[in-house]
Amino acid sequence: WLSYKVIGQTKDDAAGEAFDKVARILGLPYPGGPEIAKLAAQITKTSTIKLPRPMLHSKDFNFSFSGLKTAVLYGVKKEKEMTEEKKQEYANEFQKAVVEVLVKKTISAALAHGVQSIILGGGVSANTL
Repeated sequence: WLSYKVIGQTKDDAAGEAFDKVARILGLPYPGGPEIAKLAAQITKTSTIKLPRPMLHSKDFNFSFSGLKTAVLYGVKKEKEMTEEKKQEYANEFQKAVVEVLVKKTISAALAHGVQSIILGGGVSANTL
């Protein structure tokens, strides 16, 4: 107990920071995580928006979410009209991208290090997805 080894970390924006910044891009209030989750839950159609899964296939356990945030920013800027449905699509796809990366990296790290249990903490771990 109380002896830790860092095996992975964020290279830039942490997941929670990316949620807050993407919420701001979508015109949502702070904190961004719960607002993005609420908006994503309202989606009623299959999204055509595809966002990158940063560092998903890297051989380390590090994270990077600044590029994902930038992909949302550029995608939103290209939209002719930012409808509520488009906001839902961006929120949903962003949330799925972050969760997919976090889950895959966490499971990969646990398997590589023979971990029996995983404990989550922090705001992003409360995300409904």
